[in-house]
Amino acid sequence: MELMVTLAVVAILVALGAPQLAAFVNKQQVRADMNNLISAIHLARSEAMKRSGVVTICPLASATATPPACATNPGKTAWSNGWMVFIDNQPIGVFGSNDTPLKVEQGSRTGQITVAGNAIVSGISFQPIGISTSDMGSFTIGSGNCKLTLSKQGRATTSNCT
Repeated sequence: MELMVTLAVVAILVALGAPQLAAFVNKQQVRADMNNLISAIHLARSEAMKRSGVVTICPLASATATPPACATNPGKTAWSNGWMVFIDNQPIGVFGSNDTPLKVEQGSRTGQITVAGNAIVSGISFQPIGISTSDMGSFTIGSGNCKLTLSKQGRATTSNCT
C-alpha cells in the first residue's frame, strides 16, 4: 500500500513539473543557439581584423553535409541548418576551394532560426576594419519572439529572450 501511495505522489509531482521542465529546456536551447551565433559573428569580425582580410559567415546548405558548404540560394530559414565561418578570398561571400574554414556549427538546437528582412540571408562578410560589407538585420530564434539584431560593426542586441 505504501508503495502505491509513493508512486501516486511521484506521478503527481512529475505531471506538475513536466511542463515547466519543457519550457526550461526550450529556453536553454534558444539561449544556446543565440550564444553560438553571436560567438560565430564575433569570431568572423575579429579574424577579419587580425588577418587583415575578409572573413565571412554563411548559412549551411545542409546540417549534415561533409564537407560543409554554404547554401547557394538560401531561404530565410537556412540558418537553422547551421553556419560556417571562413577566410574569404575572391569572390567575396562565396565559399570556394581557395577559402579556409575556421568554424562550422552544424544545425541549431531549436531548429528554428529565421532571418528578418533580406540583408543577411546569404551571409555576413567582415572587412579588415571590422565593418560588415552588407546591411545588417536580425534573426528570430526558436518558436517564440527571441530576436537577435546585428549592427554593421557586429554588435548584437537581443530582445524577448528571457
